[in-house]
Amino acid sequence: MKRFGNLAQLDQLSFQAITIGVPMLLIGLLLGLAWAYDSGAVFYWFDLKTIGSIFVLFVYVFYLILRLVSGYYGKSLVIFNIAAFLILLVNFFLFSVLSNFHFSV
Repeated sequence: MKRFGNLAQLDQLSFQAITIGVPMLLIGLLLGLAWAYDSGAVFYWFDLKTIGSIFVLFVYVFYLILRLVSGYYGKSLVIFNIAAFLILLVNFFLFSVLSNFHFSV
């Protein structure tokens, strides 16, 4: 536990990871949409994986808005970050199984 550092440092590292991850997620979604449009393949807009990934992007953008614009810090923002991460895990594990085009054989 000593290696983690204090809570302020963990909060700053979490914020930096989200600041890097949100643009990467946005680029990934845009490239996926461009590939789907260019390939001419059947693209499912109402697929759970697509909707879930867009929802995860909105949740993390809302986190950044809360942090940067509204000035939220502390326990409430940490709880929101934990909830956002749980949504991300649900999107990755559950929606991947229920998806029609991701990880299909």
